[in-house]
Order: sequence, then C-alpha cells, then structure tokens
Amino acid sequence: MVVDIVSWRIILEDLEDLLMNPNQPISQNGSLPFQNWCQIQANRCQEATAERAMCLPEVPAPDFAYWGLENHRTTYGDVDCETFDLDSDVTRRILTGCHESLQTEPIDLFLAALLHSFGETFKDRSLPVIYNEGHGREVWDSSIDISRTIGWFTTLYPILLSELPAKDPTDTVVRVKDLRRCVPDNGRHDFARRMLVPRADGTCRHHSPMEMSFNYVGQHRDLQRKDGLFQLMDQMAGETGRGGAAADFGEETPRFALFEISAMVVQGQLRFIFSFNRNMQHQGGIRDWVNCCGTLLASLAERLQTLPSRPTLSSFPMLTLTYTELDALVSKKLPDAGIDGLANVEDIYPCSRMQQGILLSRSRDSSLYAVHDTFEISGPGSTPDINRLTFAWQKVVDRHAMLRTIFLEGLSSRDLHCQVVLKTFGSRPTYLTCANESEVLPTFDRQQPMSYDENVPPHRLTICQTDSGKLFCRLELSHVAMDGASISIILRDLQLAYQGKLEDAKPKFNEYIRYLREVPRDSSLDYWRNYLSEARPCHFPVLNDGKGAERQLRTKRLG
Repeated sequence: MVVDIVSWRIILEDLEDLLMNPNQPISQNGSLPFQNWCQIQANRCQEATAERAMCLPEVPAPDFAYWGLENHRTTYGDVDCETFDLDSDVTRRILTGCHESLQTEPIDLFLAALLHSFGETFKDRSLPVIYNEGHGREVWDSSIDISRTIGWFTTLYPILLSELPAKDPTDTVVRVKDLRRCVPDNGRHDFARRMLVPRADGTCRHHSPMEMSFNYVGQHRDLQRKDGLFQLMDQMAGETGRGGAAADFGEETPRFALFEISAMVVQGQLRFIFSFNRNMQHQGGIRDWVNCCGTLLASLAERLQTLPSRPTLSSFPMLTLTYTELDALVSKKLPDAGIDGLANVEDIYPCSRMQQGILLSRSRDSSLYAVHDTFEISGPGSTPDINRLTFAWQKVVDRHAMLRTIFLEGLSSRDLHCQVVLKTFGSRPTYLTCANESEVLPTFDRQQPMSYDENVPPHRLTICQTDSGKLFCRLELSHVAMDGASISIILRDLQLAYQGKLEDAKPKFNEYIRYLREVPRDSSLDYWRNYLSEARPCHFPVLNDGKGAERQLRTKRLG
C-alpha cells in the first residue's frame, strides 16, 4: 500500500544508478510529492459541480451470494491460485500483431477474453464488473510532474457489459474497446470522484471489496536486461507470481476483490494469474473459466490478425451512435454521399452550433453565406508559375482539415449536420484566360456560380492568366468552412507553400469542436436565461417557403 509497480521501477532504477555510480548524486527533477498530488486531486473534485458528480453511473454491487461468501471475510490466508502461460509466438501476436483491424490494444483483448469466457462458463448469472487497474499518473496540467514520484497512484475503473453482445468474441472485444475509449484519462478522474465525492446519503460510490479486479503489469524490461544489475526471479512473489503460499501478504490481510487477476510478460511469455478464495463455491467452474480464457485469448489473437479493418464507436468519439447506426453509416449513408468505404475518411464529428445555423440558413437558400476573394499573384523580379501555384494550393488543402471537409445531414440521430474530413482531396483549380488585366473580373464573373449542394468540400479556386502572363485568383468558400480570419490564414499559407516553406504539421479543427463539447454549459445558459428573461419572442419564418429570391453578387476592387 506504500508503492505501486511504477514506483518499484523508479526505486530500482535509482538504486542501480546509485550502486553503479556511487559518486554521482541522484538527480532531483522536481517531481511533485505524493501528498501534494493527493491534495490537488481532492481540490479538483471539490471544484466539480453537483451536476457533474451526478453523471457518475452507478455500478452494480458484487454478487457475493453466488460464490457463497456473502457473510465471509476474504483474506490472503484463504487464497488459491490458477494460472496459464501463452507461448512466445502467441504472446507476440497479442502484444503487437493483431490490433490493426479494430485499432485495439492488448488490454482490450485481456478484458474481453475474461468477460466472454466467464459468460460462456457461468451461464446462470449476469456478467461481473471487472475493475481495471491503471497506473493513475494521468495529469490534466502539463505543469504537474509526477513522473519520478514514489507512491500508490493506482486507480480502478469499472468495465461493465450488461450481457455478451453475441456468440462471436470479436464483438465483445469491440464493446470493451469502446467502453475504455470513452473514458478520459483512463478513468483517473472518475475514480477520484467515486472515492472522494460521496452519494447524497454519505456513502462511498466505490464498492469494496470488489468481485473482480484486473491488473496488466506489462513487461519488466529493466529487470529482464541481461546486463542489468537486478534480474527478475522465475518464482515471483505477489500478484504476478504463482500466488498461494508464495504471496507476499500476511494471512489476515483483507483482499481487495474476490478474484484478483494479474497478467505480465515474463521472458517473452504472457502469464495470467487468478487468485481467489479456496472456500468459494463453483471451484470446478472457476478452473474451467481459467482454461477457457487462455484458449480464447490465443484464438482471438489469431482471428483478429486476419480480420478486415472496420470502425467501432470509438473510431468517431464525438458522434453519438448506436452500433446499428454505425453499420448504417458505413454501409449506406457514406456511400450515398459518394464516399465508398472509410479508407479515405480521417474523422467524422458534429458541426458547431454556428455551423449548424449557417447550414440551416442554406437549406432555405443555397446562395447564402457564399464568400469569395479575388487577388493577384505577384513576386519581385519574376513571372509567377501557374504549375507551382497549383501545387502550392494542393499543399494548403492537405494542411487544413476544413478544406478537406464535407458537410452531410442525417449521419447521427442526435446531430442534424456532421462534418466528414477526408484524408486526401484533390482540389484542382479551374483555369481561365483573358486578354488583359481589365478583363480579369468580368472573366471571373462569367464563370458558372459554384454549387454548394454537392457532396464535396465547399470551396473552389479559379486561376485566371492574362496574355502577358499575370496570374489572378478567385477563392470561393462557404462561410460554414471559414470565418473572418480564415482568408488571411489561407493566403499566408498559400504564399508559404509557393515558396516551399509551409510546415507539414496539420492544425486540427476537431480539437475546437471537442473543446466546445467539454465546456460546462451551466454558466452560459444561466447568463442568457437571465439576459433574455423579459425579451419578447421572435417567430421565425419556415426555412423553405418555396419562394425563390433574386440575388446578385457584386465585386468592388480596392486600391
């Protein structure tokens, strides 16, 4: 209870440095003391609003009665253990070779195998909650440094499936993956709130003891180096050893859970250890479960290795979808919009409220919020190169996600409009010619107006070249894809790309959308509710009354 597994590694690293370099002092890097870390977590929980505290879902209580332990104290003196090892080939496949199809991680497979094999073995009861252990060192502020702090940082986050999704364990992997991905900072903040923010009746939100906990220790690479001062023992004590009498706990020490399950890679082989009370009922079923879990884990690694790539709910974390809606999105809605498959889809997320308003207005009249800017390409002492300009424009499109974004309606039941970001979009300019400079604007104006109803990114670049070689451009955009500052950014980047100086790093608009979704709405709603409390309502006309509107675009040249 004093140190966790990460702390052990820090201690051994510092001890090895001290023994190998006795004259060199251990560096003091300003890592935050553990007591300070506990205090700032408590302060952060107190700052959480009551509404956010209520958002914590209730977790079902452990089913002690099923195991005949409802009135039994569980201690390490009553522990029995079962274990299995997987060979190095299967281990390598689980760790690195089978995750491309579903974008999973090894721990997704571990938890899914535990749950699915449990459901297949114990068919007369519901699935248990597995509390997954995390290292707990996720910080919300980059100024907080706990990288070299010694302490017990471990967190627990509940993984709960109401039932097995299907006979196919691959679907269980998908559900577990999506459950884990929807939790920020690996559940550290939720764990802190469960422990520090009580229910209305004053009781703790965290169940103790738990029915089942799982800890993936990982690989002690520093203890498995052939040239290392410390070496890992074959017969380890504690949760990653063979357990039983070898465990490094006193016999009367209370256990955290009825089932304490650990996994670790030892000498290239994955080892699972199941520790449980020897007086529990269903001892035969428990051993069948352990065997089933090992077999299932090996088969999952092989199956996922050949599975075609497919998205899951967490592939688009800002969309509110069911699995049925996700299937419809991939199989029908995107193909209907001309997007065949997800190979060229970078992301999908909702529109901001301002974007929603613009798109609603455009549903009445598609010519609304159409913006264009006309400019000349010139440089000191040289004639502009049209091919170089074309290449530069493509570089700008490649850099900015918004210039590769399509706006679609009805992708999600919650969001009226969503934006689909393409990985690549070939934005070839339209080329025009004219005799001289005075003909440039009329030539642009005679061009067929851009249609913003097509399922393509809402912009167009037109290049007009005069007989003397001068180049002029007209950039047309929908206001849904830009604001007042965007034009200057685009022109700046176009100039940099033309000069070969544009950086490859891509700013992501989805970070702004994520920020909008995470900002607490209470204070904003209260402000506008009070501000408009005595306002008289404005009744808006229907979006589309069937009447056309005659509109004209005018151009004014400055300077």
